Amino acid sequence: MLQPANARPNPFEEHGQGLTGTEDLVPDRRVKMIDRIITDANIPQTVDGWRADACKSNAGRTAELSLKAVIVVFLILAVEGSPLLITTGATLLHRRLSPESRARLGIDDNYTWTQWYHMLQKGLTRLIALADPKPAKYQRKMTRAQMLANREARDPESSAAALVRLDWLCNQLLYATIAVCPGVLDGWEGNITIDGTAYPVFSKHGQTKNSLYASIESDAAFYMRDSRHKETTDRSAARKVMFGYELHLVAPAANISPDPGTSFAQPVMGISQCQPSESPSTFGLSAITSAMSRFGDRMRGGLVIADKGYFANAKAEDLALPVRAMGMGILTDYKKDQTGVVDGYAGAELIEGTFYCPGMPEALKSATKDERYDRIEPDVWLKRIDGRAPYVVRRKAKPDADGYTPMMCPAAGPNATVICPLKPKDASRNSGKSLLPIMPVNLPEHPDKICTQTSVVFPPTAGAKFRQDLRYATAAWFRLYRSGRNFIESTNAYIKDEGKHALAVAGRRRARGHSKQYFLATTLVFAANLQRINSHLWNEANPLAPDRTRRRDKLNNYRWDPTTRQGTAPNGLFDGYQPAEAFDDDLDNLETCYQD
Repeated sequence: MLQPANARPNPFEEHGQGLTGTEDLVPDRRVKMIDRIITDANIPQTVDGWRADACKSNAGRTAELSLKAVIVVFLILAVEGSPLLITTGATLLHRRLSPESRARLGIDDNYTWTQWYHMLQKGLTRLIALADPKPAKYQRKMTRAQMLANREARDPESSAAALVRLDWLCNQLLYATIAVCPGVLDGWEGNITIDGTAYPVFSKHGQTKNSLYASIESDAAFYMRDSRHKETTDRSAARKVMFGYELHLVAPAANISPDPGTSFAQPVMGISQCQPSESPSTFGLSAITSAMSRFGDRMRGGLVIADKGYFANAKAEDLALPVRAMGMGILTDYKKDQTGVVDGYAGAELIEGTFYCPGMPEALKSATKDERYDRIEPDVWLKRIDGRAPYVVRRKAKPDADGYTPMMCPAAGPNATVICPLKPKDASRNSGKSLLPIMPVNLPEHPDKICTQTSVVFPPTAGAKFRQDLRYATAAWFRLYRSGRNFIESTNAYIKDEGKHALAVAGRRRARGHSKQYFLATTLVFAANLQRINSHLWNEANPLAPDRTRRRDKLNNYRWDPTTRQGTAPNGLFDGYQPAEAFDDDLDNLETCYQD
């Protein structure tokens, strides 16, 4: 039964404003850390420069909330695991900052929560407007015709310049987490791994080609995968459907030569955003280029590890050749129809990324294709992969500055690995060695330069789309590919985990638009980087002692061992056990003691 209002104090009045959420003060050391991280990376200074360039005059009132403060607020929310909402940010500005932190960010405390809400909302809009390649009016829902007209009204040159700025801002935030402590990458040899991960936006229904109205997130798109995780456009066949964007993330990968004593952090180093499955080569290259521009001294000479969604799907001039122009190698996988002989140059045959002698047996050439189509067992396939080693076309010298590489037949020279009838001089020179012979039936009908010359200079474009720098499916290839893929996939899961950074929870990021979503997603990756770097530094400073092997408790540990003469042998103990007659004697003695 309800009691009269004056029977006891109203608990809501006693509690006051702010019923939900936290009102704990943000530690000053956290505000100071984030402020220093972004300031040392020249982020506030650069953004203020953009703002100054965009202003037509010095007229107008100075904003109460600086762009630097806007960035810091959202980074604090990301680091502490709060939703990236204007409401939570307004609460932070209103009553969760100490006087010292307010002074550091240059903000006052004489505003109401509602005023802070509007200032933060306008501040985020001002920040993104400086680097928004896809501007739109998100205050109201547009028809599909209005959405298309809005896209056509965008100036390509202005959009390209804005995208450069937005990519710089997001990638510089990730760089800032590493730049303050570059030693976390010591021991890393430059290999990187890349992958795309889709994330949802806060839009209930999305948009289709037949929709009358466009989605409020008009630049997002559907991500659809079937039961085999293959891309599909058939909504009825899709097992996973998501409306949102896709991030391409670049992170360090394992070294080629494993060293148990080498340990380095693996933070995300490069990022780009697009619609799901929109030109992985273009946006993947953008993320790699952004990482290279900041970590090139460490990356150059390393490998780019990617699945078949990147190099296998792209033209050589769109991805493989630009990657090699950066001074990096490639390690990737192939589709079924890209196995076996797919290309060649000067008579050498390109098979799964490596040039081989044309006289290699057909069973070895088709080994991967036969395994993919279930014509041979995996163990047979791996044996045939190992059997290819003697037939590799060898490099005679290092590539020149333009990427041209002298290559030689495996039957040529003093270090030949096979004997070929087409190279009689080399065969006689190596007659004392136990080398595999090339069977005449396997020789090409019309031998090309690789068979008739001592060496051939291969241009960088030879087999560029499929060529890679480790022999496919060897033990070294499997170790690097699997570790790289496992790590980047675990990174995606770590950032999207609802219990950690919750990128997969659209309701925690409700700001509208491609560029705002890109910025907010980057703040979550920023927070993930800080946590991983902090964990690495802590583990380095406080290594865990190896687990001590605990002896399993069992009865034999307490019995007399006549062999080692360990333990205490009671009366009547025979070979670790007490015979029944001896036990009876002991019992008689015990009864006598009590009787006495």
